[in-house]
Amino acid sequence: MENLAFALESAGIGSWTIDLVTGDIKRSALHDKIMGYDTPVKDWSFDLFFEKHVVAEDHEKVHKAWEVASGGERDLEFDCRIIKADGTLGWIWCKSRIFYNEAGKPSFLMGFVGDETAAKSAEQEIKMLNATLEKRVEEKTREVLEKETHYKGLLENMQEGIQIISFDWRYLFLNKVVIRQSKFSEAELLGRRMMDVYPGFEKAPLFVELQNCMQSRISKTIVNEFEFPDGSKGWFELSVQPVPEGILILSIDITDQKRLEKELVDRQLEQQKLTTQLTIEAQEKERNELAKELHDNINQILATAKIYLARAKKHEIIPHHLVQQGFECVNLAVDEIRTLSHTLVTPTLGDTGLIDALQSLSRQFANAHGHEITLINHLDPAVAIDEQKELMLYRIAQEQISNINKHAKATVVTIVLASTPTQLQMTITDNGVGFDTKEKAKGIGLRNMQSRVQFYAGEMRIISAPGEGCKLEITVPL
Repeated sequence: MENLAFALESAGIGSWTIDLVTGDIKRSALHDKIMGYDTPVKDWSFDLFFEKHVVAEDHEKVHKAWEVASGGERDLEFDCRIIKADGTLGWIWCKSRIFYNEAGKPSFLMGFVGDETAAKSAEQEIKMLNATLEKRVEEKTREVLEKETHYKGLLENMQEGIQIISFDWRYLFLNKVVIRQSKFSEAELLGRRMMDVYPGFEKAPLFVELQNCMQSRISKTIVNEFEFPDGSKGWFELSVQPVPEGILILSIDITDQKRLEKELVDRQLEQQKLTTQLTIEAQEKERNELAKELHDNINQILATAKIYLARAKKHEIIPHHLVQQGFECVNLAVDEIRTLSHTLVTPTLGDTGLIDALQSLSRQFANAHGHEITLINHLDPAVAIDEQKELMLYRIAQEQISNINKHAKATVVTIVLASTPTQLQMTITDNGVGFDTKEKAKGIGLRNMQSRVQFYAGEMRIISAPGEGCKLEITVPL
C-alpha cells in the first residue's frame, strides 16, 4: 500500500475512503496537503470540508453529488472551488467508487482527489488571451474600416499573419507574415481562390469553420493543424473576423508551442511509466525479501523447535531441557517475526519523530547483525521538517542499512543528520568492502532511493571505491 500511495502521490493524487456504515474517514497525507494543510488534520469530516473549504456558490452541486453517492445510487464525481487553509482560492476534482458488501448494500466509498488549480488558471488565462486576441482583431478591423487609405500599411506592419478573403474565397490582401507562413509567393496567392491554391481544401474541417463565419457573420478562434502541399505540417491559431469584403483571418504560428507541449506530455508519460515500473519492482522485491526471510530464518527456527518437541514426545517423562530448547526456539521465531513486521510496516513519525525512529532502527539492526551503528544529530530544532520528508529519509536509511548488512561486510556504520534554513541533509557511511561506482550496476533498492529523492527535487550521491567503504549523501530542499 505504501508503494501504491507513493505512486499516487508522485502523480499528485490524494486518496480517501469513507465507511458508509460508520461514517469513518481515512485519507492520505496528500489529501490534506491539497486542502492547504502542512500537517494532517486530526478529525476530518465531510462537514469540515463542506463548511470550511467549499466556496459558497458551489455548495449546492457538491451537496447534491454527496447525497446521491452516500445514498448508494451511483459513484461520486464533481469539481469545485475551495478555500485552502491559508485563505487562497483553488480548484479540486473528486472521483470515487462505491463498493458493496455481500448483501448488495453500499459498504464503503473509495475516492481520489487532485488539485486542478493550475489547469483552471491556465483555462482562465486562455480565455483571457482569446478575448484579448478577439478584441485586437475587432479593434484592428474597425481601424481598417475607419481609415481605409491607411489600413494596408498598418496590417503590413503587424507581427501576426493577416489575410482578407472575399465572399468567393479569393485572397484580397496578405501581409508579409502570412505569405511567409503559407510557403507561397504573393503572386501565387493574391487574387486566387483558396481551393485552387490548396486543392481539396473545401472538404477540410477548417473550410467548414471558415464557411460558417463567412455566412453567419460571426467571429471565431480556431486552433488548426494545417498540411501543406509539400507534405509538411504546421499548427496555427486563427482568429476569424467578418469584414465588409468577406472575412479577415489573423494567424499565429504555434507549431513550436505544440511541439513543446507534445514533448512535455511524452516526458510525463515516460515518468508515469518509470513510476509504475519502480512500484512493481519494489513490490516484487518486498515479496522476495519476505519469502527469503521466512524460508531461510524463521522457518529454520520453527523446524528446530519441532525437532526438540518431537524428541520430547518419545519419552514417557518429557525431558525438561528439550521442552526448554523448543520454547526458546519459538521465542526466537516470535522476535524475528516482530522485527520483520517492524521493517515492513510504515512507521508513524508524527509521535516519535525521525531521530527516535532512526535510533530504534539502528538498535534493531545492531542487535540482529552485530553492526555498530552511530547516529549523530545536527538538526536545527527551529527548522520544521515535513513529515513526508522525514518518512522518505527513514525509508532510505532502512534500505541503505539493509544493503550494508547484505553486501558491505562492515562493522561500523554512521548516520549523520543536519539541516540549514534551506536544506535537509543525511549521510550514511560504512567501513565495508566498498565498490566501484562506475562499474557497479544500480539495483532496485538504489533506484527506489533515487526516485524518492527526486520526488522532492533533491540530490543523491554515492561515494565509494573497492576497500574504502561507502558514503551515501542525500540533500533535499526544505
